[in-house]
Amino acid sequence: MRDIRQDLRERLMTVQNELLELRKRVTDLEDERRSLLSLSEAENRRWVTAENIIHSERIPTVREVIDELLNTGEEWSALTMAQVALKRGCDFEGSAPGRAVHGILLGMLKSGQVETLGEGRWRLKQIALAS
Repeated sequence: MRDIRQDLRERLMTVQNELLELRKRVTDLEDERRSLLSLSEAENRRWVTAENIIHSERIPTVREVIDELLNTGEEWSALTMAQVALKRGCDFEGSAPGRAVHGILLGMLKSGQVETLGEGRWRLKQIALAS
């Protein structure tokens, strides 16, 4: 019969060394995890700030651009209004810019807000003052 006690002690030392290495690796991974969480939180704060800036510089709607132009008291062509809305970055929701502006103007005409002057020109409806 062979005495295996020394073999067992050597194997036990090997296992203990492996455990120490694994504990060190776990500690390193936990440190890396904390660092990544910290970076992630900082990046989230940076994006929230960027999104707030973007939303504070809100792009006007097509209707808002039309109202602003017509409120100058001048007459405007639908084409010019569409070009101004395009330059200001308006979302035409899949419609052609000229078609979208024309549709809005027709709705405003129907509700009595604007009048057409012919040849694609529009202005706010003039209200007659009682004398």
